Amino acid sequence: MAKYCCFFCPSKDYSERELSDKCPSCGRTYGFVLDHPPNNIGNYRITKHLGRGFYGAAYVAEAGFVGKKYVIKISPVSFYGFEPFKKTPFQDEVRLHAELAASATHVVDIIDAIDETVFFTDDAASSIPCHVTVLDYVEGDLLKDFVNSSTPPSAASICQVAIDLLQLRAELEANKLNHNDLHAENLIVERLRPESRRPDAIDPMLRVMAIDLG
Repeated sequence: MAKYCCFFCPSKDYSERELSDKCPSCGRTYGFVLDHPPNNIGNYRITKHLGRGFYGAAYVAEAGFVGKKYVIKISPVSFYGFEPFKKTPFQDEVRLHAELAASATHVVDIIDAIDETVFFTDDAASSIPCHVTVLDYVEGDLLKDFVNSSTPPSAASICQVAIDLLQLRAELEANKLNHNDLHAENLIVERLRPESRRPDAIDPMLRVMAIDLG
């Protein structure tokens, strides 16, 4: 169970729901944007969904001839104009993310930010103008999937995740930022390559990274 807002019907309702639950206004499930991922967003080819939070959804995407990977996060433009949410302007969110990522160890770099109309199905009624954030790709699993894996993580891995979460919190506090939507679906447990191992870490082969600074 988690808190989700329907992409099509903004409502200040923070009740916990399943992704399979239906919006009382439009009848679409809260997981509609994951069950019907767009084929493309701008010049990016969507290859799979990562998950969603209250305000947005994240996907893995490729671009260019060599298929370079990115993480794409989308959020309806209407959310930013919906007064009860009192959201920070999108441009300010992007600027803050870029500034924090430049100095933080546990925040994914932001590559670009664009506005696109996102088509989830061929039905025009299922298209939405969205703010789109393009993030550096991180190889790994969402924290939610890491925790719920059929192979339980080792004690060392669990300790490292806990330490990284505390370090992320310290980085936010040092920059006087408050994250209002930090959860297990906007954090990735990165699997590091041997050449990028963290020699001083309890588990040198993983690192927790935030992909969304709501």
